[in-house]
Amino acid sequence: MDRTGMQTGKTPGKGRMGKKHWYKLIARPGFANIVAGRLRELDLEVFVPEQNFVGPQQPHTRQRQSALDVYCRFLLDERRPPVMSIPGVLDIAGIPEPTSFDEKFSVLQTKVRLGR
Repeated sequence: MDRTGMQTGKTPGKGRMGKKHWYKLIARPGFANIVAGRLRELDLEVFVPEQNFVGPQQPHTRQRQSALDVYCRFLLDERRPPVMSIPGVLDIAGIPEPTSFDEKFSVLQTKVRLGR
């Protein structure tokens, strides 16, 4: 917005009144918790699923793997620059235009809660 109160460089009707969506952020290995903490400092909703995998030597033992994906709910137009400037964030999924994960997100949360 400029001094006269007019929006600059934005499409009319879009902007602050947009709807927040869940986006999948690709984080550097080992950075998911750091990224999540920084996102929370920006007052954003964050979800980091714990991922389990079966080790190759011990097929019956489940081990925890550090998450590479962080899910965050925000207005893309408004929060993209601050989100992308967080150390450890490599990208927002859906190149070249990020896609929202609203529909898939509730399924993911349910699977994580059930331990699948």
